[in-house]
Amino acid sequence: MLLRKSDSREICADGSVPLRLSVVGDLLLGGGKAWQQIVGDGYGSAIFKGYSDVLEQSDLIFANFEGIITEREKARQKGLPVEFSLRTDPSGIRFLEQFKPLVLSFANNHSADFGYEAIEDTLGLLSGTEGVTSVGIGRNREDALRPYIFSTSGTRIAFLAFTDLLPEDYYASGTGTGVAKLTADNLREAIAFARQDSDVVVVSLHTAEDVGSPFSFWPDQHQRSLSRLAIDYGADVVVGQHPHGLQWAGYYRSKLIFYSLGLFLYDPAASQRSFSNQALSYATQFRGGGILTLAVCKNGVLGFTLEPVKMRYEKDGLQLAAASLPKRLLTMLNVISIAIVQKLAVF
Repeated sequence: MLLRKSDSREICADGSVPLRLSVVGDLLLGGGKAWQQIVGDGYGSAIFKGYSDVLEQSDLIFANFEGIITEREKARQKGLPVEFSLRTDPSGIRFLEQFKPLVLSFANNHSADFGYEAIEDTLGLLSGTEGVTSVGIGRNREDALRPYIFSTSGTRIAFLAFTDLLPEDYYASGTGTGVAKLTADNLREAIAFARQDSDVVVVSLHTAEDVGSPFSFWPDQHQRSLSRLAIDYGADVVVGQHPHGLQWAGYYRSKLIFYSLGLFLYDPAASQRSFSNQALSYATQFRGGGILTLAVCKNGVLGFTLEPVKMRYEKDGLQLAAASLPKRLLTMLNVISIAIVQKLAVF
């Protein structure tokens, strides 16, 4: 059994220093008080000041960008209130650049809120932004399924992202712009391709059995089966989003699964809104998320930690803060139970 508090002396089996990867959940950047505060701060990162050391010490950060980056203001028709169409002005890239190298998944149920042209806008904007990269969208299916491979100190990590929560028309096709569709065939093909040029494959799944279901601490059968399928096809780590809170994590065939990392950047005031449609009310119940930190070696994951967090109003505005004590204790129990069985270090 290997369970210990890790420090800077932790090394990989080959004597190298592990790569430090931070993974967070949804970024709801483009609206509400969070956006106003970031703009007012000159696109600075003060909103994360309590966790700046965690982010700054990372070799790379991976997040799910909930929505799309575009100046377009005409949303596609979804039959929902306008606040359920999510976009961020291109000026928001100034904020994102502070966290580079940063990999953003756009494979989610809001990436097509402003149509194909907005996806094209995002691809164009990020292609000209050094250090900020997208996965899960593309100008065709091959592009959308293509991994981003990050390489440093001899370790290569591939990132892939998929969702199955969009209308069929908005998935990337052989010649058409769109989002990477979560199917068994796409998982198998994309993971096999990524494995050819990488040591570790991280797969992001934005999914749920019912898009309008209330939050549950426990992943549903749909999440579990697709996460395990990704591992069967060769993924080393599966990270998930869509449920608006941190869910119980697990493992399968000695590989780690974090079914939902919940929300990372958001306006908690949204949870105070009420709708006659119960599914919409569920969708705005924001329960925070977690910061997952992985120590990655060429031969796999050496150790990890998972820290529950939430956005909270302080005297000087919105701040990322620690989650409640019960949630922190429950997460600690979850982490320790996985670490004992899988013989991983806890940071």
